[in-house]
Amino acid sequence: MTVKELYDIFCEKYPAHLSCSWDHDGLMVCEDFDAPVTGVVCTLDITDRAIDLAIERGCNVIISHHPMLFDPINYITPEKPISRRVLKLIKHGISIMCFHTRCDAAEGGTNTLMEKALGLQNVEICDPDGIVRFGFLPAPLSAKEFAALVKEAFHVPFVTVADCGKPIQKVAICSGGGGGLIGLAQAAGADAYVSGRLDYHAGVDVPEAGMTLVEAGHFYTEIGVSYVWAKEMEEVYGIPAYVYDVPPIDVY
Repeated sequence: MTVKELYDIFCEKYPAHLSCSWDHDGLMVCEDFDAPVTGVVCTLDITDRAIDLAIERGCNVIISHHPMLFDPINYITPEKPISRRVLKLIKHGISIMCFHTRCDAAEGGTNTLMEKALGLQNVEICDPDGIVRFGFLPAPLSAKEFAALVKEAFHVPFVTVADCGKPIQKVAICSGGGGGLIGLAQAAGADAYVSGRLDYHAGVDVPEAGMTLVEAGHFYTEIGVSYVWAKEMEEVYGIPAYVYDVPPIDVY
């Protein structure tokens, strides 16, 4: 399989038209479209350590959720971290492909994994982009019980909860940074909204309007898709695959 063929397979899973208008993703660095894929590193972010893992394992493709090249780069020199990574990737013949909001919106993407991890039923989409969704727990839970469920579902060391004080059964979700989309969850009539990163002031105001907020960590709500990708690479295509899953932010 070539790099371009692999990219085309992922574009079938996560079509470009699903990306939000402000997003930048796709095949971002590629020296040779026709290079055979020797191995794949799957990761949330393309960091120096993720690139080093690809080099160590002989992988010439990195697939990430977050785009490495999101903001414009005016020059490519070793002085800046992003441009330094571009030079390193090209030097070692490593291609990178990134699937961001199109992976959030697509079935089987980050939000599908969230709803399944929480055991939500009768899931519906809240917004035209397909990113915010809501569904129902099998039975109502208290905020404390729901927090324990979220911790277990996403293997996160802690969650923050702004409790409105009512039982939780109708749950809205958004992987990653969903702070700006709280209004969609409220409009859907959710008892609780779970996302990776939320706003402090929303935690003060939103519970008084009748909805609990649960912040479960940007990394933890999205890293799961990397395991799905790696498993598919090995089991379906016979390509060696590795997951770089070291959180960029530690908890002490």
